[in-house]
Amino acid sequence: MREWLAERLADRGIAESRREALRVAASLIPAARSVYTRSTLCLPEGSRLTADRGLVLCAPSGGARVEVPGVVVETKSAGRASAADRWLWRSGHRPLRISKVRARRRVDPSRIALQPLEQGDEKD
Repeated sequence: MREWLAERLADRGIAESRREALRVAASLIPAARSVYTRSTLCLPEGSRLTADRGLVLCAPSGGARVEVPGVVVETKSAGRASAADRWLWRSGHRPLRISKVRARRRVDPSRIALQPLEQGDEKD
């Protein structure tokens, strides 16, 4: 994984040299781990719906855990609302703006708590 990351950093000019890219990749340590079972539906209009179940966010050691109940559903479409979005809305499910990366960062292993996102946090 670190080798792959170093290649991406070097290829995109984010690191000035291959050596620097390897150093940066080697310095990274896991902050959180997520485990889930994902099902993906590709829809005719070019959109997709993913459903993650059994989502568990935990410390890298596996110690502190947050088990997310139910199913996390995400839709992706180019532009307008998809048929999946409209179906979810008709079923009473309203969209929430979240960032999975940000949510994982906010898992506090010592308190096992997810903090709500602040306005604008979804850009992280």
